[in-house]
Amino acid sequence: MLKRRIYIIGAGSIANSHVQTINKLPIDEVEVHVSDNNLVVLQQFKERFPWVIPYQDATSMLAEPAWENDFVIVCTPPVSHCSMTIQALESGRHVLCEKPLAINQEESLSMLAKARETGRLLGCCSPRFIGHCVTETMKSWVQEQKFGRLYHVRWLYRGQGSRSGIVVGSDRSWCFDSKQSGGGVLMDWGPYDMTALNDILQPIQVDVLHAWMAPPVSDAVLPEGAVLNVEFHVGASMIYHCQDGSQVPVSFERGHPAYASSTKQFEFQGTEGAVELDWLDQDGLTYYYNDQGTVGVQRVPYVQDKNAPHMLERPLFYFFQTVNGQPSPAVLNEQAVFNFNCLRAVYDCVRNRRAQSVRLEDL
Repeated sequence: MLKRRIYIIGAGSIANSHVQTINKLPIDEVEVHVSDNNLVVLQQFKERFPWVIPYQDATSMLAEPAWENDFVIVCTPPVSHCSMTIQALESGRHVLCEKPLAINQEESLSMLAKARETGRLLGCCSPRFIGHCVTETMKSWVQEQKFGRLYHVRWLYRGQGSRSGIVVGSDRSWCFDSKQSGGGVLMDWGPYDMTALNDILQPIQVDVLHAWMAPPVSDAVLPEGAVLNVEFHVGASMIYHCQDGSQVPVSFERGHPAYASSTKQFEFQGTEGAVELDWLDQDGLTYYYNDQGTVGVQRVPYVQDKNAPHMLERPLFYFFQTVNGQPSPAVLNEQAVFNFNCLRAVYDCVRNRRAQSVRLEDL
């Protein structure tokens, strides 16, 4: 009988999703342990999922000796991701941390160092939009040079609205304060962006040449004691240094909410064709190519395998596969830190007003 123990630190909304995903894992028997220092939140979580074993703090929950394949899911606000992850790694357990991985590069490096010291896996929940047919097809096309030499990528998503947590009005006031969240829209959606871009292009170095951010402007009434100091719109000009020696310019923009038209374009342009992908809405790929002097168009629809995990389920499924020795698109250890540090390099470029470089070999 395959029995597993999974530990969750933080009983907020994303923990609900993870518990529901745990019930879909190929496990004969599982113990789910959950801790939260907010007793009201913990009790509500226990009422929704009566089979979980509750704890008032992570220390008591992780005190029992670890089994070889135990792992912890860190679901707390970003400000405590580093400390909770290190504590969990020190307990002898693998760790899957919610995105963003940390607050800054220093924290991410300390998390990686602890994973190496303990011989445990460090994973991030940023791969929610990779590993399915669209991104896997796109990655193979880039590697095969299906559309010639890749010379420009535009990664653009600008929306007039936003999900809860960035627009004031949510009860998650930590999202508005950069000291607790690390930043705004870039820390919220950027982990997915960087993970998808890096998964497709497989860079060994990313240079952020120029970047800009727009500060929040809002007439909303803040909750008492709340701070609103995170960006809502960001852009960057980057160079991706790929494994084959090529250098690909990437134009990046992410805005929520933006005081402009809503638009999105995820386009890869090559000397012999171009590809647009709809990574979020799952409409698939559109391939433009030379067809005897005219532009031909081929559409590759998104096909969802009914047995494959859905977007919110993917990080846990991928991590579970890796822990159990199976191949998966999980983002782990050096790659997880590299992806995160590419994200933070945009902030550093804005703050220091000079180009930033992130190299995989430095990790």
